[in-house]
Amino acid sequence: MLSKQTLPKPLRCWTKPAVREPSSLIVQALGGSAAVRSFATSRYIQRQLPPELQQHTPEWFATQHVLDDLLAEEREGETMASPETIRSLLTTTQLRTFPRLLLRSNPWLEDAARAALAEGHRTGDALRVTGIGALCDRDYVRARTLLHDAVRAGSREAEPYEMLAAELAGSQKK
Repeated sequence: MLSKQTLPKPLRCWTKPAVREPSSLIVQALGGSAAVRSFATSRYIQRQLPPELQQHTPEWFATQHVLDDLLAEEREGETMASPETIRSLLTTTQLRTFPRLLLRSNPWLEDAARAALAEGHRTGDALRVTGIGALCDRDYVRARTLLHDAVRAGSREAEPYEMLAAELAGSQKK
């Protein structure tokens, strides 16, 4: 048995994920009803699920698409999901925590950002994190304002989500 003392180098955790290019089959299958059919009739689904659950697999395709989006690409230092994935989650579910995690945020980080803003520290990061919280809470008008201010304060990471918040705020008014 190896112990820390017998190892030639200290133990290190490698945090950089392996670069994974999506296969051409995944890219080809990610759109349209053919993709839903392929998922529902796949050998894996047929083997793993009892017949009474197999009929519901088309409903699960959107969830599988989110997982594929997360696992197929390396996004070092970026959010873990595209604005399109976040839009889909926000407009088709009531989930609040999962979108936050995908956007590399959480309620505790948002509390710290709100405290920083209350103390007058209007940094791009504090505005972006607070804006992401508002976006995930479906307060799209407030999210648009905060994310716009984050971009003006230099947070380039906020740009796609500012556009998403603006789009969702506009559709909410209709």
